[in-house]
Amino acid sequence: MPSPALERRVRHALSLWQAGVVSRLICCGGVGNHPPAESQVMRAMLIEAGVPGEAIGVEIRSKDTISNIGNALAQYPELWKGQVLIVTDGFHAYRARRIAAWFGLDAESASAPDDDIPRGLLMRARLREAGAMVKTTVWMALHH
Repeated sequence: MPSPALERRVRHALSLWQAGVVSRLICCGGVGNHPPAESQVMRAMLIEAGVPGEAIGVEIRSKDTISNIGNALAQYPELWKGQVLIVTDGFHAYRARRIAAWFGLDAESASAPDDDIPRGLLMRARLREAGAMVKTTVWMALHH
């Protein structure tokens, strides 16, 4: 069963696909505590909503945002051509774009609406993201 956050992001990606903003969706995310991989859950949700399977790519090995983007690039080199739109939560969008830029991608983000996230949970997510940005910045410096 998908988490509310995953459902929110998939719904937003679906709306972008339905509006013709994107023509291809790459689902990223490996296996957490229990199978299946997060990306496989996303793919199933998108197919159930009417997206054809050939419009969906799946990356199943990643465990974090850095490996989401790095693994997707290795698996789908066509991502280097043109602009990439990263669908994520607003509190995570800045770091996702920074990581994409570090990899050399021309990327923008499209944030899923967060009006259904309880205020306390949103504050914790923003605090966690601040710490993750520090960790990501150190990683980038060490891997430059």
